[in-house]
Amino acid sequence: MNRSFPLRVYATGAVFYEGPCLSLTVPAADGMLGVQAGHSDLLALLRPGVLRCRTPDGTEQAASVSQGILKVERGEALVLVETLERSEEIDPARAQAAADRARQELQEAAKSRREHLQAELDLARAMARLRAARKRR
Repeated sequence: MNRSFPLRVYATGAVFYEGPCLSLTVPAADGMLGVQAGHSDLLALLRPGVLRCRTPDGTEQAASVSQGILKVERGEALVLVETLERSEEIDPARAQAAADRARQELQEAAKSRREHLQAELDLARAMARLRAARKRR
């Protein structure tokens, strides 16, 4: 029998999911991180990528997320991210254009360190949006 755990996923100004979850996969700073019922307590930094949540009714919800944090404590999980887009909300052509722009910005030589880091974040977010959009097909 599959066990669930309480999950809350929030983005700035929006609720993505609140309820029971069988498994959660998030893009952590050092790779993909999975959470299931009984997971040990932890705090993790999240990077742009695709978040997946499988619910007890068997559906999987996917979303492109920006940087944020994951907290697992006393059997409950909380995800806080700056931005979140459900896979069905993503326009693949627009996401591809954003990825192309970010790649171009990375190639420009006269960038400050801050501009370079922002371009890297923009590219990571655009690529996450493309991956999330492909998941819905």
